[in-house]
Amino acid sequence: MGRHGGCVSLFDAAQRKAIFGGVSTPDRLIEKFRHEDAATQVNDTVVGGARVVEITSAKLGLAVVLVPRSVCQKLDGAGSSD
Repeated sequence: MGRHGGCVSLFDAAQRKAIFGGVSTPDRLIEKFRHEDAATQVNDTVVGGARVVEITSAKLGLAVVLVPRSVCQKLDGAGSSD
């Protein structure tokens, strides 16, 4: 979880928002969102061989994109000069 393209682990996200607490998989997070908001929208797809899950809840005021750690590592390193 991060603002405007940043990556944050689910553990760190739980420090900010209680709904992420105890979540370690996209499916569990979808369950928690739908428990709070039956109108939660989910887009579950595979991009470049990696599962990407978008979860949006207008009621909760949250839109989350879950990607594998490897994708975040690539994004975090994209601006480095290494």
